[in-house]
Amino acid sequence: MVHRDFNKRLADYQIIRQQLAEVKVLISSLKPWQLSLARQLDELQAQGKPQVELFLPLVEFKIHAAEVANKATKAALDVTGGYGYKKGVFERLFRDARAGIAMGPSNNIAREWIGKSLVGLPLELWYEGGINSHRN
Repeated sequence: MVHRDFNKRLADYQIIRQQLAEVKVLISSLKPWQLSLARQLDELQAQGKPQVELFLPLVEFKIHAAEVANKATKAALDVTGGYGYKKGVFERLFRDARAGIAMGPSNNIAREWIGKSLVGLPLELWYEGGINSHRN
């Protein structure tokens, strides 16, 4: 891509290269964690154990993945400037990434669960026909 106002390639801007590198590192951090959780879930399933044993690690992954998606799509909008908004693809991806932070459980609620677990308080996750509390 070429920056029309200055007739420079986007790759010529150090700040853009740094933003892209930061996003690359963040996205790369997700894969090993995702694969580890998938293996653990498979093992629990093979052993006939409830997958709720991995509840908090999955919630931690959800928080991090949603925030990485948010940072990545924000960087995409920053890098493309007004063009990203005109075409709509980056704007839509950013909106969807923001939804990942807010959707159930929201990252704020998920952090509360993790915090409660860290200090030994009951999580009190679900009430109607489900789990009343979950302790580590």
